Amino acid sequence: MTDEKLKYFFSIYKEMAAQLEIWQKSAGYKGETDMPVELQIMAKRLDIMNICLKTLNKGELFLFTSHVINHNTWDETSKQIEEKWGNWNSRSERTLKRIQRGALLKMVDLINKAGADKIFE
Repeated sequence: MTDEKLKYFFSIYKEMAAQLEIWQKSAGYKGETDMPVELQIMAKRLDIMNICLKTLNKGELFLFTSHVINHNTWDETSKQIEEKWGNWNSRSERTLKRIQRGALLKMVDLINKAGADKIFE
């Protein structure tokens, strides 16, 4: 698992979650065995991604969610951080990118150590 691959999956996180929910609501979902294989894989990926997000601290989670998952620009993300934590907590774009990369690498390391990287192939 690479950080770029995981970042890609988080960039389509909302779309994957919506597809899974739509299928569950529209197909008379009876459990995982009733689910097509590609949706089973998607569900496992989402579960792993949710576990990874739980390992981030509040600041990392807010930044990562705002920029990668919600697709906000760095300016929008920076403004949201200032609104949430005040002006004295504002950061340069370079610092925000470094924090995001650190969070991403933390999650990649967790996935690789658990041997769960194969589900993202």
